[in-house]
Amino acid sequence: MTRILLRGLLGLLVLSTSAVFAADVPALSRQTGLSVAVIETAASFGRNPRRLIGMNDKGDEAPAKGVMIDVPAKDAFPAVEKIRAALGKGYVVFVSEQNFNINNKPDQVAVIRSDDQLDALRIMGTNGINYDLETKHVLQQLKRWDKKYGLTIVGAGMDWVQASFKMKPSPMLPFAREVYKFCPDVVDQGTDTVEKLAEEMARGNTLYLWWD
Repeated sequence: MTRILLRGLLGLLVLSTSAVFAADVPALSRQTGLSVAVIETAASFGRNPRRLIGMNDKGDEAPAKGVMIDVPAKDAFPAVEKIRAALGKGYVVFVSEQNFNINNKPDQVAVIRSDDQLDALRIMGTNGINYDLETKHVLQQLKRWDKKYGLTIVGAGMDWVQASFKMKPSPMLPFAREVYKFCPDVVDQGTDTVEKLAEEMARGNTLYLWWD
């Protein structure tokens, strides 16, 4: 009897959750311009789909034309790849918040409709303002590196960006010096030396910029 009762309660909970999810997705679709199918596809790789929060021209948080989902930290970047593969061209998918599994808090993965991957930085307002670097300066530098090496943006937040190389810089050390000049914190508060930064970027095929 107890088992039957529990099953019944569980069934009601599932139905209730499904109903809320079904009601939320059309609203999200209207708010963001993303189709219900796109939102449901993204949501299938995480949980708690909701409107993406970016940054406006005044530097304040503001709702953006996109959605975000919660994904465990270890699964966030793999989820980016999976959602990209599922959606195809015309969408930019990226990690929009990293919590590094502190207190088991999930990361956030975002989806926007765009053919320009740098729109991720524009929406998130990525900057290094402590070094007088506005979003436009970060975009200009990334465009230069993208032209030279080919970059795939996989993450972007207010003060950080992560990308993978299509053509890994070789040798890596001169490039690491460029990165350090543009973003000192990745060494001064990260790898400690430019040589170690070069080793990390070569090993992971990853460019990571972060301004404290």
